[in-house]
Amino acid sequence: MRTKRALIYAITAATLLGPMASGQNAPNAQPRANAIPDLTVDELVALLDHDDFTLRENTMASLVRDEDIAFEELAARSADPSLSLEQRTRLDRVLEYRYFAMPIPALGVRGGSIDTEDPVFIADTVQGFDAAIKLERNDAVLAVDGEPIADWEELVVHIMSYQPGETIELSVARTPVGGGDRETIEVPVVIGRYDSLRANGDPRVADRLAGLQLRLERLGFTPPSRRAGGGLGAPMWLEAEGLWPPPEANTPIGETGLRAGFRDDPSRYFSPSGQPAVSLRASTLRRPDLSARERFATRGIGVRAGRPPWWESLQAFRIASQQLAEFDARYLDGAPTDFAQREARAARMQEQRTHTMESLKIFREALEEAPAAQPLPTTDTNNDERVQTPTD
Repeated sequence: MRTKRALIYAITAATLLGPMASGQNAPNAQPRANAIPDLTVDELVALLDHDDFTLRENTMASLVRDEDIAFEELAARSADPSLSLEQRTRLDRVLEYRYFAMPIPALGVRGGSIDTEDPVFIADTVQGFDAAIKLERNDAVLAVDGEPIADWEELVVHIMSYQPGETIELSVARTPVGGGDRETIEVPVVIGRYDSLRANGDPRVADRLAGLQLRLERLGFTPPSRRAGGGLGAPMWLEAEGLWPPPEANTPIGETGLRAGFRDDPSRYFSPSGQPAVSLRASTLRRPDLSARERFATRGIGVRAGRPPWWESLQAFRIASQQLAEFDARYLDGAPTDFAQREARAARMQEQRTHTMESLKIFREALEEAPAAQPLPTTDTNNDERVQTPTD
């Protein structure tokens, strides 16, 4: 029988798409991978924190594609407080891929544009939906599943937390036939499919992500903290774990004080500047299939330990370089559909680019008087020895 490690390496290698966040595009493709029937879910989750980068990526791809593993089972694992931040982050991304692969839900109602004291006022329903049978014009939706809602956006998020065919409980204020005071009634409505609306475009990604979080909470799976906001390979791991900043930011690499409460993990360390960073094998840095964001997060600049006089300028250059990379990443990730938001976002990024160019100018001036930097250590691609590559 093949070893578990061999089974994992039998998966087709594939790097997943970049981290998702509010305002980013939904994944438009799934990673290529084969299921791993010989391993349990717990064993797969454990491999998400393996030292080998390719192994972590392929395991994650397999969890996305393996239909025998239920969404709820993965959600339960992601809520385990004993998971490392990388395991939790990768599981959250798996859940997002699974969630966005599901049919988009829809209620089948249209909101009213008249001036009314009811923020969620139904002007019409769409034929073919259960709402067309259960709801009426002029109904006002007051609550969903017993939770009051204040506007249409909250209703949309609640709808996005369901799947077509599931039933949502609406508290509705309705005027009785023949007139009189409105009555509040409970109306169970079966959720339909969004593609039946024949609408232009899809719901906002931010609404769908909020719906996913609401679904996880309704299922009872609420982890103590969500994933690292900067995505995999970003220097936010320790901050998200509550372990940053360390007691002494200038402590050299590897000193015990910096690792207080932090498990010994060969994939993460502290750079000479005292910043948390990611360290991968030298062979990993040469991988052609690394995403630009992951490659930048692991790219090193050879410097001496400590802080020589020109260190601050070099630090400014590194920060400026990261800002440029993040600028490009945000641009490529897609802009919001709302034009006003896009304009504001462009203005912020332009301001950031201006600051970046100023920082680069400072670095170039300082570099003319700086001593030569110590070259980055290298190792053979087949050697298992790791190199530490400082990054912010």
